[in-house]
Amino acid sequence: MIKIWFTAVTCINEKYEEQVQSQLSISELSRLAGITSDFKKHEYLLSRALMRHAFSFQFKRPSSEWQFVERSNLAPKIINLPDDYYFSLSHSHGKIGLAISNKPVGIDIEQVKIRPNFSSLAKKFMNHEEIQLLNEGNQPVIDTFYKIWCAKEAAYKVTPRAAQKNLFLKNINYFHLIEGFREQNLSQGLIEQCHIALMTQFKPKNIEQLDASTFNEAIKIQWN
Repeated sequence: MIKIWFTAVTCINEKYEEQVQSQLSISELSRLAGITSDFKKHEYLLSRALMRHAFSFQFKRPSSEWQFVERSNLAPKIINLPDDYYFSLSHSHGKIGLAISNKPVGIDIEQVKIRPNFSSLAKKFMNHEEIQLLNEGNQPVIDTFYKIWCAKEAAYKVTPRAAQKNLFLKNINYFHLIEGFREQNLSQGLIEQCHIALMTQFKPKNIEQLDASTFNEAIKIQWN
């Protein structure tokens, strides 16, 4: 089973940001001190509150027990997370998504924004066939753009770290992803004006969705 948690930076969630500050590790406090944007600080704190709560919900342990170590340009390492569990974290403009699974998993979430330069941005991470789909597809350009972007980001995240060094988004083929190439499975959906993509190395029998604004209520993700 895969559990997906979702939350957003709001005044309602400020209490969780306050609660988590006393649980932050030395490396987390150092990273927090280096964030200059107040909004990014809120996003960071809420993401750490979400992760601690989700792991505690999953493994029935106090949230204060989890040992986080920050890593440059990577998700944090959870030293005492069971070896047979994996997680993936994503955030976009205050929206935060977290996936937990007993198999490698990658999640990406992108808030939909109208951009004047879709074509020039697409050239940075899409191949020729994908750009054709963007320009000639039956769906609106904005939907296709974010579907491809999220899928590639999720595929990158599920790739073993050693292989990521030589992997570029432009070299990840979206058509292979939707066809289940190399036995990978792509799930895509929408939630609160965000595109979301989930990449796994197996087809999940069940995806459980949880809402961290109350930390225990199920939410609805419109999966494609």
